[in-house]
Amino acid sequence: VHVPHSVADAHTKQSTPQTVHWPPSRKAPAWHALHVAVPALLPVWLHVPQPATPLYPLAPAASEHRMHSVPGAAPGPSFCITHLSLDRRTLAISFFCFSFEPVSQPVCLDPSSRINLSHYSLPHHKRPSFHRSKSIKMPLSEDTIKAVEATADLVAAQGLDFTRAFYERMLTRNEELKDVFNLSHQRDLRQPKALLDSLVAYARSIRKINELHELQEQGLPVPAERLAELQGFFAVAERIAHKHASVGIQPAQYQIVGAHLLATIEERVTADKAILAAWSKAYDFLAHLFVRREEEIYTETESSEGGWRQTRSFRVEEKAQITERIFRFRLVPAEKGTAVALHKPGQYLAVFVRDPRLSPHRQIRQYSITSAPNHTYYEIAVHRDKQATVSGYLHDHVAVGDLLKLAPPYGDFFLEYREPGGQAADGQPSPEPLALHGGAVNFAAERMTPIVLISGGIGQTPLLSMLRFLAEKEGQAAIRPIFWIHAAHDSRARAFKAEVDAIKVTDLPGLRTTTFLSEVDETMDKKGEDYDFAGRISLDRVPGLAELEADGANPHYFFVGPAGFMVAVEQQLKAWSVPEDRIHFEMFGPFKPLQ
Repeated sequence: VHVPHSVADAHTKQSTPQTVHWPPSRKAPAWHALHVAVPALLPVWLHVPQPATPLYPLAPAASEHRMHSVPGAAPGPSFCITHLSLDRRTLAISFFCFSFEPVSQPVCLDPSSRINLSHYSLPHHKRPSFHRSKSIKMPLSEDTIKAVEATADLVAAQGLDFTRAFYERMLTRNEELKDVFNLSHQRDLRQPKALLDSLVAYARSIRKINELHELQEQGLPVPAERLAELQGFFAVAERIAHKHASVGIQPAQYQIVGAHLLATIEERVTADKAILAAWSKAYDFLAHLFVRREEEIYTETESSEGGWRQTRSFRVEEKAQITERIFRFRLVPAEKGTAVALHKPGQYLAVFVRDPRLSPHRQIRQYSITSAPNHTYYEIAVHRDKQATVSGYLHDHVAVGDLLKLAPPYGDFFLEYREPGGQAADGQPSPEPLALHGGAVNFAAERMTPIVLISGGIGQTPLLSMLRFLAEKEGQAAIRPIFWIHAAHDSRARAFKAEVDAIKVTDLPGLRTTTFLSEVDETMDKKGEDYDFAGRISLDRVPGLAELEADGANPHYFFVGPAGFMVAVEQQLKAWSVPEDRIHFEMFGPFKPLQ
């Protein structure tokens, strides 16, 4: 944090105008004094011990209340900012000092509450929940916006060389982040490509994003056309925020990423100080949006029945092989009799694995939940992938009775089903109009709206949760058309066929199923039973679907599968002129636009 202020040196007592660098460097004296002028109060001296690691960042905010600690530091003096206000000219802080045991997470306090130090002797999951502040991040200046816009193409021209250099620098200097990133996505360049696309898109859209953010924060109406212009950006941002939550990203880690990003820009794009300062402000602005959104996601999940934050131990209750390459796992809490959080149909779980047989680093993978929402267990289906790292470990080494560390359910791809009264099916309040969550339609209210579930290969796992959920919620009384369209390599790779057939017979008699097989064994596969069409998926061949679209029934399409499959499905929907607000999809791995 760089705060222009008049700073009095703690040792010489000489007041010199300069910039405060916080946290101070390791070469600085062990004790530092920060002299802050507080309007209507006497100047106060605050002595803070040299931190072992950076403090959590406090984004400039109005009426933001946040408890700070020094991660990993010895017990000692710390401080609580009880009020912070900021305008373009004045920084006002009031605070007091006390001593407490360090905590691993920053805790925000409701401004109306009294501080009770006994909170900090409690386990993390029993601490007061984060207060959803109405903090206002100051808008970016015109000079900052122009500088970032002017260099967006320079970053884009660097291509993957830029993001590869960034990741190499960061993961070399901060090896602890190898416990967070999926290193296989570094090797196949999927993560560097996704970062490059997102960074350039942000730089090119920064003016519109800044203007929209100002309107939203001030409570002013946002023109529909302005929101539509940025729909793609916010969709990607929401997806990234959920992925960050699933791996437990913390605010302090944004400081690390920002430092390496700016260093990479300086090394490979420009060393101009004004441009670097502009990118620093632009990154801080974006980090502020992500930190706040991710804290909302964490808090929503943690505060729900059966919810938790970070990881929790689960026991493998059942393990069954479904196909040659797919195992199903049923997971229950290690603490018997405790509830699990309801997931939204389509969301995923992150599995945390640390085993020297795999890697010296912790491995994290996300697997879609296949079970319908309930408070007792989760089911996931794990497909052995080409790298066969975590999936191979789960197949070969994890048995019934073993424990796994799981993050709560996350993901912005889900089927929204809000019950009367404004509550979602998981008991949470309905999303705010501008929240841009994954569920765009309340299918509980729109009982006639057709739902089309289209999958390729293992992509059927999140859709299976949706199908099971619809079977439970609507069942025999379902009046909406529901399609289950699946494409597989061959009949041996058809996981969950028996279950889908059973749902059609017993729960959803109106379910319309269609199967495409890339390879048909005429000696074994029976048309109409094992498959309906040979070859690649073609929505034109699905009985009744094109007619439903042409008749104006406005079906919603949910599809997941390999990249080529996804592109083919989207192209067919675009050929039918299906608007984007009826197209919903999930990308396994780093997000990238289909087009």
